Amino acid sequence: MNETLRVNGDARITVDPTLRERLAVDGKEPQSVILVTVKAAYMHCAKAFMRSDLWKPETWYDRATLPTLGQIIRDQLALSESAGRPRAGPRLPPDHVVGLPDDSTLCPALP
Repeated sequence: MNETLRVNGDARITVDPTLRERLAVDGKEPQSVILVTVKAAYMHCAKAFMRSDLWKPETWYDRATLPTLGQIIRDQLALSESAGRPRAGPRLPPDHVVGLPDDSTLCPALP
């Protein structure tokens, strides 16, 4: 089988002790749990993946040419390279909060 299951939705990481206990393997609990809300799931034709050579390391970019994690974070937070202080620019208001549903709405089917 070459097809791939494609899933669209939202995910979040939680350290909820009840979920960690329910997902323990051989008595060992995970440090965190990923909760996924699936909005759409379908099989994806393998042709695009096969043509992309995604699984062939010789086709990958040289990691030395990629930005470091620190550079990515600095760029995403619009930090000044020298001072480490935010550059002037648009910011979210201080009361901006992203709401997340509780665990029961994200994962009602766990045993």
